[in-house]
Amino acid sequence: MEDKIRFWKRVRSLSIAAFLVPIVLGLGSTVVSMISAFREMGEGRSEPSDLAGDVSVSLWLTSLGVGIAFFAVPVWVIAAVRIGDLKNRQIAEMASQNGADNLAYDGSIHVIYTEQDIILSNKPYADWREIQSSFSDYKASFGPWDGYEVSDYIKDEHPSFVGGLSEVLRKLRSESLSEIALIED
Repeated sequence: MEDKIRFWKRVRSLSIAAFLVPIVLGLGSTVVSMISAFREMGEGRSEPSDLAGDVSVSLWLTSLGVGIAFFAVPVWVIAAVRIGDLKNRQIAEMASQNGADNLAYDGSIHVIYTEQDIILSNKPYADWREIQSSFSDYKASFGPWDGYEVSDYIKDEHPSFVGGLSEVLRKLRSESLSEIALIED
């Protein structure tokens, strides 16, 4: 499944390039051509009819670039959706291996960064300011998220913590703990 995710990430990257490059080149060629044409007209070296062919070519290049970019956007959307689906399937497989109900936590989990730790908390914080006042070494926080979102985030940003994540979420769900620091595997 990792290979499929990597493949779709490459497709997404290529579609972004396929979107941007033609527009930049097309618009760039138009701008350069128009500047050159007006400079020649201003210096009296040519008549407008002499410049029409060059301007026409640059406008055709622009329309070609926009046309290519137009078809690249749906490819990007398809790739982004496919990556999300594959990641969700991967998380579901991980959850089924470690007890499916661990990630189906329906409460609100905050991911809290301090100077020393990454903490998961199911305390009902009103906003980040309340979290900040609870931790003297607060750096940042995300959430509230459900267990799937937390698992996806930790897997992407801190893969060395994933091994014990199901147990951490189980403890948070059972309310035996309201906050727990992640420990690297």
